[in-house]
Amino acid sequence: MPYRLKRRCPDCREGWLVLLTCPACRKMIAACDEDGGVFADGPAFDQPAVGGCYVSNHPVAGCPACRHVLEFAFAKRAEILGAGVPAGEFMRFPLWREPAKRKRRS
Repeated sequence: MPYRLKRRCPDCREGWLVLLTCPACRKMIAACDEDGGVFADGPAFDQPAVGGCYVSNHPVAGCPACRHVLEFAFAKRAEILGAGVPAGEFMRFPLWREPAKRKRRS
């Protein structure tokens, strides 16, 4: 399961900041799950990344640190703590999935 910060996106104020890691350079970013905005100034994650990087359905200029990777991986707990994010400021959250369909009895 992915991790997110416990506070809302400082830009749109609606989305949650999902913690992601660049598989090439291991830079951690936070990406808004609402508008895709990227924040690369961890552990605060309160200033948008320079260059207007976006993830998800938005155009991506690449990793804000190495510019090589377009797809990020969900950050692991050890990576988040290693980046200086206090344990009380992030949490796990499930990805949305469709509810199981009930079988009809005949």
